[in-house]
Amino acid sequence: MIKKIVKVDYNDKYDDEIDKLRVSVSMLLLERDNLLFHECKNIEAEYVLEFGKLEYKVYEAECEYRRLKRKLELIITSRNHNEPIDLDTIEEQLEKEMEEFYKILNAKLGEIEDAKIRQGLPRLSVEEDKELKSLYRKLIKKLHPDMNPNVTEYEKELFNKVVECYENGNLLELQMIEISLEDKSVTVENSLEEKQRLTKLVDKLNSQIQEIKSTYPYILKETLVNKEKTIQRYKELNEMYDRYSYEIQIYTEEIKQFLKEE
Repeated sequence: MIKKIVKVDYNDKYDDEIDKLRVSVSMLLLERDNLLFHECKNIEAEYVLEFGKLEYKVYEAECEYRRLKRKLELIITSRNHNEPIDLDTIEEQLEKEMEEFYKILNAKLGEIEDAKIRQGLPRLSVEEDKELKSLYRKLIKKLHPDMNPNVTEYEKELFNKVVECYENGNLLELQMIEISLEDKSVTVENSLEEKQRLTKLVDKLNSQIQEIKSTYPYILKETLVNKEKTIQRYKELNEMYDRYSYEIQIYTEEIKQFLKEE
């Protein structure tokens, strides 16, 4: 019996593998950017709207506690050196020392306002969101520098515009960019090298996605969706506020006592 010899076209084999890798890369890029530009920002905004006012209240109490504690230290230092207690000078020093804390306090107010604005922005419909993601994936396959090492400077600028449109949910402009682009084929001279490059890129993107999901603000999601953890977070914040309030009362009374003895 004569065995039939089948010729294997290794170029076709590698082309098929490269196509599958490019699909994987485009899907992972979409997942990563959706996490960065949409899901993480929405989680952060939702968390701030849920806990922001109470966290601000706690940090405000902490600032007052730190200020009073430091004020008492300065009063005691003056007294130990047999110097008159100059409250105006002490207050000036406290203002300088507490400046960074007050900046953070004001930033927390800004975060609350930003969260309100983000929550008030118009949202895409389910169909529009689906089209946005589909267009974005299609465009990054054509323009992303990691997938197309030989892109021109113009294409790099266009890619940055695509990312900006996706971040802002600008579906109309993405549609216009997609219309303006001609289908372009990438010629790969060395299929094996391209396969290795894309495989490394897949590993890199998977690593980035895992890092995003294990760090702030994504980790706040569990506190928001888990009722027990939501309750626990409120309990923690209220306990912190009560603790600082108690310390404020103690230091206020001690300062009064020291000044009365002068």
